[in-house]
Amino acid sequence: MKYMGFDIPDEIIDSYVDKLGCSIVDAMQAYLFDEGKIENAEVEQLTKNAAIAGTGKIVGAATGPRTNRGKKVADLTKIWIINELFATIFEIADAAFIKNPEKYIDFTLNGENYSLNLVKHRKKS
Repeated sequence: MKYMGFDIPDEIIDSYVDKLGCSIVDAMQAYLFDEGKIENAEVEQLTKNAAIAGTGKIVGAATGPRTNRGKKVADLTKIWIINELFATIFEIADAAFIKNPEKYIDFTLNGENYSLNLVKHRKKS
């Protein structure tokens, strides 16, 4: 399709109309703008305003030292559960080890690898 002296593929115009929900004329203008064949004064003004305002700059990223949140308090119940499960699995498994004392046990049984993941669910409020 010809528009403003440019050949525009019909399938692209159809996809713009479908995806953007715009008119054929708007789709053709959007295609030409995307391809850099026409200029849009409104977009240029917005780009200038954004540059003046400093839009796009990362604000506050990695400025200054991070606060130390401290070490998480161990959940003794989870550690006890993992140890009890490990003792049982160790008796039947080819190999087993505790990957994380509050969360994971990895083991091999009959040549197959397994992982056990302990999850403590929070109360729903």
